[in-house]
Amino acid sequence: MLAGLVCQVSGLYLFSEISSTTHLWPGQFGYLVLAGLGVGLSIAAFYMIAPLVVEEQDQAACIGIGIQSRTLGGVLGISAATTILNYYLRSRLTGNLQPQELAAVLKTSESIQYLTIEAQEHVRDVYAMAYSMQMKLAGAFSAAQLLAVGMIWKRDNIRFSKPASST
Repeated sequence: MLAGLVCQVSGLYLFSEISSTTHLWPGQFGYLVLAGLGVGLSIAAFYMIAPLVVEEQDQAACIGIGIQSRTLGGVLGISAATTILNYYLRSRLTGNLQPQELAAVLKTSESIQYLTIEAQEHVRDVYAMAYSMQMKLAGAFSAAQLLAVGMIWKRDNIRFSKPASST
């Protein structure tokens, strides 16, 4: 689980630091693969580890709480990411665009094509900054999984050798 967490957080933070250009850099897909690998590892590991550290009568509740926590984290993450996007666009484009242009950009990013070339570049830069902040937020939410790792940690479940027989 810890390895998945490290991959996920590393991939998301690395992805948040790529430059904001309109040219495609193939390395960014490696960051996304790293993050995706981490997501898969951490989810699979949680569902495999939970039965080992929870009493049998509590296993269903444990898995249910894990699913509910992931759902709640997703809902909070989407809400926060949307707030970040809207804040960045409003605060950084208000002085550069006419009110009707800003309203159009806030409604759909397709309206960027109707702006001047200079305005398009500025809007794309602001979108890139907002997207970078959204990825950092996703990394922070991913790092919050460390709490789950800490809560399921039991010293008796970590063995590097067979337990000695009591004969």
